[in-house]
Amino acid sequence: MRIYEAGLHPCPGEPGMPLAEVLRRSGGAYQTTTPLIGHLRDDIREVAELTSDAELLKIAKLTEVPVSLEHLRGLDLQTRIIIRSELHYEGDEASRVSAATRPHQALATVMPDGTVVPGDVRPLGLQRPARPR
Repeated sequence: MRIYEAGLHPCPGEPGMPLAEVLRRSGGAYQTTTPLIGHLRDDIREVAELTSDAELLKIAKLTEVPVSLEHLRGLDLQTRIIIRSELHYEGDEASRVSAATRPHQALATVMPDGTVVPGDVRPLGLQRPARPR
């Protein structure tokens, strides 16, 4: 929201979707799904093969994954939420997989003090640590 309020609008309208709309789509259940796009599944598969992780390999075969919304119970139903998938690397995995060397450009970075800086403040090649969330 801070990025949106700073005037950086990657898509039309406000970011996210009201919680009420997500619950309507899920029939009132505090659970939904989010897609796993092809390159993310490929990245997960690469880590799964690297680490011999059978559970990760199962995830890499899915086109969407379940997302619990239980932690949102009690929030105002007009609260706008964003659901996304990303992969975080553990230990030395990042240095051993091809995805970690690809540049990842951010639209903006929200600093700890709340300041919004356009672009990615992390140097290219310096990526976050991995596991799907």
